[in-house]
Amino acid sequence: MDLKIRQLHHTQLRHRLQGGIFGAQVEDQYPPRRHYTFVGLNTKTLVFLNPASTVTFVLPPSGEDIYDFDELKLQIETQEPLLFVTKEWGQLVITRQIPNDFVRLGFAGTANNILGFTTNEIRTGTHYNPPYGVAPRLLKTIQIGNGMIQLVTDG
Repeated sequence: MDLKIRQLHHTQLRHRLQGGIFGAQVEDQYPPRRHYTFVGLNTKTLVFLNPASTVTFVLPPSGEDIYDFDELKLQIETQEPLLFVTKEWGQLVITRQIPNDFVRLGFAGTANNILGFTTNEIRTGTHYNPPYGVAPRLLKTIQIGNGMIQLVTDG
């Protein structure tokens, strides 16, 4: 059994365990929180392999090619209702609405680079099973202080 140890903030735990993928910073981690915007997403795409769908960004109601987090969330969740978009520690996170599943984002999307996803490999979140299940399993969580947690997994 090949053990892996990951360290993350406790707020990221749920999304990491539920097969979420993490993208670009959408706001600062610490107050005062500056909110970032993304320019040039109009007609750009995110190509998901799980769930199988393509999200194509359209101009926001303002008519300008500028997107904040709320607009990203609205457009992704409207076009693919099986996805849930949130932010953790200022970072864009995409998970599945269905428990016990994962998100897989293809590299062919034209919006990948802008939103902090790679353009040369498939980005796949990992859904972890209970310790008595099949791999990949969450074997142990260790609280190490300052809101940080270590995950011990076998995959």
